[in-house]
Amino acid sequence: MSGDRPAARAAPATHSGCGLSFMSAELLLVFLYRATGGLVMYMIWDVFPLFCIASRSAGGLELSHEALGTLLSAAAVVQALGTLLSHVGNLQHVAVPAVQYWARASRPCMGWI
Repeated sequence: MSGDRPAARAAPATHSGCGLSFMSAELLLVFLYRATGGLVMYMIWDVFPLFCIASRSAGGLELSHEALGTLLSAAAVVQALGTLLSHVGNLQHVAVPAVQYWARASRPCMGWI
């Protein structure tokens, strides 16, 4: 039988790619970023107050609990103001086009002004 073709071979087994996607450089950078952020937050909320109240002989600042509370409260207020101002800056990108749209849309109604 000269016209018969040979039987097709089965394709070699390949990996689905699901396991390999966890080894991508981008995902490893995300893991590194999250781990670094966690370390920084641990240092800010746990290590820094302990450093502030530690005695000078131990290398700390020897702040009283009241002074540490004032320092942390002032830092929280500054952070809240910074967050608020950054959101106001972002709202400007939304609010200005909305006001411009309202002015264009209401111009025919305010022809008497």
